[in-house]
Formats: sequence, structure tokens, C-alpha cells
Amino acid sequence: MPRVLVFCFTGFLAAVAGGLLGTLPLSVTAQTFDFFQSLVWVAALVTAGPLSLAGAVLAAVLLVWVPAVFDSARVIEWQPFAFGAAAIFLSQARNGLVGLARRPDFAALARGHEWRLGSVRLRERLEAARPAAPRPAAREVTDGAA
Repeated sequence: MPRVLVFCFTGFLAAVAGGLLGTLPLSVTAQTFDFFQSLVWVAALVTAGPLSLAGAVLAAVLLVWVPAVFDSARVIEWQPFAFGAAAIFLSQARNGLVGLARRPDFAALARGHEWRLGSVRLRERLEAARPAAPRPAAREVTDGAA
């Protein structure tokens, strides 16, 4: 049942995206959404990494931002070929370009620096940074005369 719901939700998102994309050219025809353009989109997603949000964002940046910044006709002409070649080479990678960038193993880094916890210098710095305990308010001593 959850797979059916996910499929329905992604279909809904695709329909909304198609509707929004159809408003750009102000007319929707079969030539507007050709098969080759959808292949470029799939190649861009495979190149960037389909398993994470960072991959989807990178695919959008590569697909939209690069032609906007480099407005040369040669860049726009060769962009589909670049995505296709990158998709062929990165199809075996776990998560495309995003998968090639490894996140550091923070647990291993912490284990490598455990020796610092026993250092006297660290203990001195921690004690100096710790706020001093508040002193109790001084009591007035009276001799009993009112």
C-alpha cells in the first residue's frame, strides 16, 4: 500500500510540474515536450544522483543554471551530449556525482581524537571556561538589638 501511495504522489507532482512547465511557452503541443528533452532530464538526474535531495538540486542547477550563465550556442548545443556521456560513465556509481563526494565518518574522526580528552591542558581550559559557582548572599549579622 505505501508504494501505491508514493506512486500516486509522484504522479501528482509530475502532473503539477508539467502544468507549470506548460505555462512557460504559453502553448502546449506535442513538439513542446519531445522525447529527446525527457531523455536529457533523465540523463541529468542520473548524472547528478537520483537517491538524494542534493542530487536533484544539482541536476536542476546543471540543467537550468549552466545554459543561463553560459549563453553560448555551443554550450546549449553540447549540453545533452555532455549529460549523456556523464550518465553513461556515472550510471554505475551509487548516487551519481553526489555519491562520489563522500561524507566524512565523524565517528572515526572522534575516535582518532579521543586521546585529547585525557589531556591536562584541555581540563584546564574547560575549568577556566566553566562559569564560577554563584556565591551565597552575605547575611547581616545583628546583635539582637531591634
